[in-house]
Amino acid sequence: MKYLLLFLFAVPLPMYASQSVSTVDSPPSSLIVYEAQTESKSNTGSSGSSRTRSAIIERTIAERDGDLELEYSFPEANIPENDAWKLPARVLTKPGSSIELLNESEIKARLENYLEKYPEIRKQCGGVVFTWTAFEIHCDTNHVVDVIESYNLYLGALSEGKLYKEPGALAPAPLRKTSSGNSNLIYEVELVLDPALLQSEYENGMEQVAAITGDSVSSIISSSLKLAGEDKPQFSGTRLVTIEVSPNGQVEKIHRETTTIVKGGGSFHETRKQKETLERQPIK
Repeated sequence: MKYLLLFLFAVPLPMYASQSVSTVDSPPSSLIVYEAQTESKSNTGSSGSSRTRSAIIERTIAERDGDLELEYSFPEANIPENDAWKLPARVLTKPGSSIELLNESEIKARLENYLEKYPEIRKQCGGVVFTWTAFEIHCDTNHVVDVIESYNLYLGALSEGKLYKEPGALAPAPLRKTSSGNSNLIYEVELVLDPALLQSEYENGMEQVAAITGDSVSSIISSSLKLAGEDKPQFSGTRLVTIEVSPNGQVEKIHRETTTIVKGGGSFHETRKQKETLERQPIK
C-alpha cells in the first residue's frame, strides 16, 4: 500500500535571532512573503510535490532603546475564522532575545469569542482536523508569537566568519560573503541538520497519515520505507542558507534550500528537497 505523506507548512517555521536595525530608513509598513516548494523522489520511482505561499504585513510603530515595537496584520480582508483571531498583534521585539505580545488581552478576547461561537472547536484544541487537507487547531496566544517568529527577518549583525545557526542544525557554521550584482550584501552558510529531529518530524507526519487511514504508525512507516525485520530508517540532511542584506543593514531576503535523505530497508532511499524564501516586499 502506498501512503501520501502530508507536509504541513505552519510556519514550521522556526525561531531566528533578531537583528538590531534603525527605523529611520525603513518603510513604516512592508509585506513579508513566505514561499516554499517541496519535491520528493525515491529510487523506486515514486514522487510528489507541493507549493505553499503566505504573507503578513509588518508595520514599524517605534524603536525603544534598540528594541522594536511592531504590529502584524493580515494582508487580506477575508480570513478563515480559525485564523482571524490571531491578528492584528502588537509586539515588542528584543533583538536576539524574545518577542513579547503587547495586546495579549485583545487577542485572548478574540480567541474566546471564536471558541464561544464554535464550542465544538474547544474540544479539539491542540489537535489536528482533517478536511481536504490537515490543519492544526491552536487555542493559545503563544501560537501568535510562533506565527510572528516564522516571518522574522531580523537576524542580528552579520559579518563574514560569524557563526550562524538555525533551529534543527547540529552546530553553527561560519558565514561567508559572496558577490552580489547590486549594492546588497550576500551571505551564505551550509548547516548540517540533526538526524533525530528529522526523524521526529517524519514520524509526526506519519501520525497524521495514520489518523486518516486508521492504520498504525509503525505499519505505515514500514510500508513507506520498505522496512523488514529489524531494519531501522536512517535520516540525514543539509541546509544552504542565503541571506541578502541592504546597505542600511536590513535583511531583505532569506533563501533556504534543505535536502533530506531517508534510507530505508535494502537499497531504498528517498530524497526530499525544499526551497523556501522569506522576503520583504513593498505594499502595493
